Amino acid sequence: MNWDAIGAVVELLGAIGVNISLAYLAYLATQIKHSAAQTTEHSRALRISAIDSAACSKNSSSHIRTRTLAISRGASTEASWFDHRQAVAANLRQPGIRTWRAETRAIYADDFEEVVEELIREQSL
Repeated sequence: MNWDAIGAVVELLGAIGVNISLAYLAYLATQIKHSAAQTTEHSRALRISAIDSAACSKNSSSHIRTRTLAISRGASTEASWFDHRQAVAANLRQPGIRTWRAETRAIYADDFEEVVEELIREQSL
């Protein structure tokens, strides 16, 4: 056997090894991405559960429920947000909420403030 043939076989084996390595790395990247997505979704589900528990607690004040609902806007499904929206509207009718809201509105996201303003306009609160 001559050295050129041996060199060609070694190059072929090296190319096959590189391709197998690249395929395995692509598989690992996919698994890591999938795992990260599952972790994110699990964290989101836990956050929603905690927020819903706090928002529905009979022992929490209306201030706490309103703040909890404001935070949950980014973590809720549209179906659960409809219920939260109704709760925010009910809380806006309670004495003192307007004053508290005026003092703390800067800490909430702009999209939540838009919803609150819309609720106030709709119900002439």
